[in-house]
Amino acid sequence: MANTKILVEINEQGRMTLPAKVREAMGIDGRAQVEVEVEGQELRVRPTVTIPREDAWAYTRAHLALVRAALDDVQAGRVVTVAKEQLDALTAS
Repeated sequence: MANTKILVEINEQGRMTLPAKVREAMGIDGRAQVEVEVEGQELRVRPTVTIPREDAWAYTRAHLALVRAALDDVQAGRVVTVAKEQLDALTAS
């Protein structure tokens, strides 16, 4: 749906409805939050994801770097699966 123009009406309350084709192309299903950006005479609407404050730590640069390093370890074969019994035997000694 890139570069498609669709005429959308804005009602008296300033609301506009995004047609189903537009919502589908943007991956919007049901209720959603969008980011609205105005630049000159252009209006840009983008779907957003809101992260609860208590989960924000997971998106810090430091934590994302740790996740990337862990995934690199998995791909390089530096991670093994250990059964509970094996772990118990290791910690018992």
